[in-house]
Amino acid sequence: MDGYSGKICPFCGTEILEGDAVKVCPYCGAAHHAECWELNGGCATRGCYGQPSNAAAERSGRSGAGAAWQCANCGAPLSEGQDFCPYCGASASPAQACPYCGAPLAA
Repeated sequence: MDGYSGKICPFCGTEILEGDAVKVCPYCGAAHHAECWELNGGCATRGCYGQPSNAAAERSGRSGAGAAWQCANCGAPLSEGQDFCPYCGASASPAQACPYCGAPLAA
């Protein structure tokens, strides 16, 4: 794909060269080597809905407000293993609080 040469693939961390097969995430727009996309099973950008765990949750109807974790600051859905909310930057530590009542959530 033209226009993506020089970008860095978020999966392997190497440059996308002119003529490389490219897959672009439909959620965040990050360009990946097509092979890296396939190896990862989706987007490799942290916090993106196109990540393999997020894509599976979305297909099963568990995305958005029904996700396992929500940011205590802004309510955005979080994936397991995220250190910070990709939307507001708040800490996403396991000792999160319920966004509705403020009670700590068990990991």
